[in-house]
Amino acid sequence: MARWIVLAAAVAVALAWRAPAHADAPSAIVFFGDSLTYGLHASAPERAFRAILTARLARTRDAGPVLAFIQDPVGLLDDAQQKLPLVLAARPALVFLELGHHEIWSDEEQLARFEARYADILDRLLASGAEVIPATLSWLGAQPGSFAFEASLRINAIIRRLAAERGLVVADLWTPTVLRWEVLSTPADVSFVPPYTGDDLHPNDAGHRVLAEAFWKAYREHRQRARLAIPWSLYGRGPR
Repeated sequence: MARWIVLAAAVAVALAWRAPAHADAPSAIVFFGDSLTYGLHASAPERAFRAILTARLARTRDAGPVLAFIQDPVGLLDDAQQKLPLVLAARPALVFLELGHHEIWSDEEQLARFEARYADILDRLLASGAEVIPATLSWLGAQPGSFAFEASLRINAIIRRLAAERGLVVADLWTPTVLRWEVLSTPADVSFVPPYTGDDLHPNDAGHRVLAEAFWKAYREHRQRARLAIPWSLYGRGPR
């Protein structure tokens, strides 16, 4: 519970930082997520996975405006559903979806609602014409056998199944982080987000690099699938 309170306090600033969505804006790359998408607990904004990935995407055919929409620090997926109209108003062409971590500190009732809520978010994004790369949960320090650890496994299975049913490539954040304490921030680490130190919960700089690599791998696979689905004569410049 203490870590949950720290999470809420540290991410509160993110709510004022969401980029505004305008109906006449060009199609954008959108990151829709929680405190990890905001950047907790990288030592600097440019070391967060979103910034790393944005820099790489700038060298691809998907280069363009990049927006971030951050879930309420204590909100569950119902909060994300309420924010979805803002995301859709940005007319996203590509969405990196990083949601579900908050549910691991909830209860069985909320876990039971996860699948329907997540499916709704996926389907509304896809119906808008956006390409979507959903991510599994990252490991946030939960011990095997704990409710949070087992909830993470259940949620990841749901995300993978829903993505597979829709033909989507999943960014696997779990496998490269699980039980790897070296990728979690500690109180000895500097963070660019208040309270300006790590918390044994969110990723450190090394952790954000791991997340960026996982998203980049999924992005490249997503683009490769798209290339195989169109005629050779229409191939454009893909990811490098």
